[in-house]
Amino acid sequence: MIEAPFSIADLRARATERLDLDHARLYRDLPAHERWGDHTLNPGAFQVAERRGGAPAAVLVPVVAHASAPTVLLTQRASHLRQHSGQIAFPGGRMDACDASPIECALREAREEIGLASRHVEPIAYLDPYVTGTGFRVFPVLAVVTPG
Repeated sequence: MIEAPFSIADLRARATERLDLDHARLYRDLPAHERWGDHTLNPGAFQVAERRGGAPAAVLVPVVAHASAPTVLLTQRASHLRQHSGQIAFPGGRMDACDASPIECALREAREEIGLASRHVEPIAYLDPYVTGTGFRVFPVLAVVTPG
């Protein structure tokens, strides 16, 4: 049996069934054993993140709605950067005071990093926050991107 390709309609249905856009729940403090992050693979990284306070950041998880099949858009960080040079990543970064929510941060960062206009982006859900060993609590924003 050959399965049909995963569609944007499938993505929307599954995301709205299991996830939501209530960013208040993202800020609740979870016990250490319930958090996902660098500490999952490297227990020492978790202590570093805790000491630094879990500075908020957001990334856009952009699923591009191509007619043939959806794709995920990733970026490659410039090779001349001091930190994380050459890494493959989602567009995103630290939340600024002007960002009212992780969605606003993710959209701003995507616009700054790859020129993605917000009018092409439909945020549909938050994924679980991720605590990094460098001291960030990253809020992933799942979104559908209309090519254009």
